[in-house]
Amino acid sequence: MFSYEKRGGRLRMDENMAHFRKTLEKCGLNEIGFFDRWFTGERGKLSKNNVRERLDRRVANQTWWETFLRYFVKHLTHSISDHCPLLVDLGIENSTVCKERSF
Repeated sequence: MFSYEKRGGRLRMDENMAHFRKTLEKCGLNEIGFFDRWFTGERGKLSKNNVRERLDRRVANQTWWETFLRYFVKHLTHSISDHCPLLVDLGIENSTVCKERSF
C-alpha cells in the first residue's frame, strides 16, 4: 500500500499502490491491523540482499468490524515459505455466532 512498507529490493511503483488503495476504498474495505512484526514476506539471508515487506493483508468491511469486536491478528513465524502465516482470532467463545452471520 505504501513505499515505507518495504525494506530492500526494487521500489514499488507509486501508481500501482495508489490504485490498490483506491480499490480498497471503493469496496469499503479497511485493514484490520496486526500485532507484532510489520512484515509478512521476507527473502534473502544476508543484509545486502534481505528484503522485508508487507505483502499479505487482512481487510474487512464495516459489518465485519461491527460483528467481531474482539478480534486479534498476529503474524506467525515462517519456516519454509517466505510468507508469514496470518492468524486471525475472531475473539468468539461460542462458535454459533459464526454460523449465524456470514462474512
